[in-house]
Amino acid sequence: MKSKLSVFTTLLLIYCVFNTAYAEQFALQQSEGGTLYLRIHTRAVDDAQFLLDTGSSLTLLTPDTFKKLSANEPATEAGYVNARLANGQIKKIKTYRLTAFALSDACAFEDVQVAVMPRANNILGMGLLSKAGSLNISLLPPTLTLEKCDQMHTASTAPLSTH
Repeated sequence: MKSKLSVFTTLLLIYCVFNTAYAEQFALQQSEGGTLYLRIHTRAVDDAQFLLDTGSSLTLLTPDTFKKLSANEPATEAGYVNARLANGQIKKIKTYRLTAFALSDACAFEDVQVAVMPRANNILGMGLLSKAGSLNISLLPPTLTLEKCDQMHTASTAPLSTH
């Protein structure tokens, strides 16, 4: 009986180690107007600033950021969406699915839908943020905590560092 219990405990421990998502905390930059930004440095994207936008369902990338990400991670076309812009206009935007999107060396998400739009800023929207299960934004100091980050340590997705 003891042997079966120890085998079960060992297998459970191995499962938990390799399949555990965990909370990850990120320092944010805050503009004078209070807007929050996350800056990432990855192997795919040398330096990119992302607006944290809980009012956006889309994660939006500049063409330059998308080109860098899709050079390392396969991207497939996912169609078009009609997006309401901050100025109220509705614009048809092409979307893609990335196999992975890393925010830090310990936090990446699989199968992320992104939209690409010229003359725009990178935006982390709820499409990506909701994959974390829950999130917490603190203002003093500006910090983002994502409760469920997936560990993905591959050469193409693992970031170098975050600021």
